[in-house]
Amino acid sequence: MVKPVLCGVIGFSVKTEEAKIHTPVALEKTEQGWAVMAEKKSIRSEQEVFSELATLCRRSGYIHAVAQLCFRDNVIIYNGNMKEADVRKMFSSSRLIRTEINTLLGLMIKVEIDWGLPTPKIVQEYMDATENLLGKC
Repeated sequence: MVKPVLCGVIGFSVKTEEAKIHTPVALEKTEQGWAVMAEKKSIRSEQEVFSELATLCRRSGYIHAVAQLCFRDNVIIYNGNMKEADVRKMFSSSRLIRTEINTLLGLMIKVEIDWGLPTPKIVQEYMDATENLLGKC
């Protein structure tokens, strides 16, 4: 007999007579209580993620995506006097930090850099893939 058991906010276990299977899931607060979200993320090893990141960094024109990420995450744009709200984005967990940017640069320079200019759509795809691999989205 299969008996589902909710394990706090960290996972969902299924107990069978033969084994206990644990699969991480995300929980969502609803008006009725906590509900298991439909989408489950698979857990990959750090080496798998790093290999995918290295492949991405070698793509044609990837340097333009890194430049865009650096500008977006390190330049403060303001009008008139700088206010606290102008600086707030610098403390967001979604921005890339120095070590992440340096990792991208290090992976990129392992091969000759392709300076070709990709379309804005491709640059955005590179940026989205980078953020996804680094767990920023």
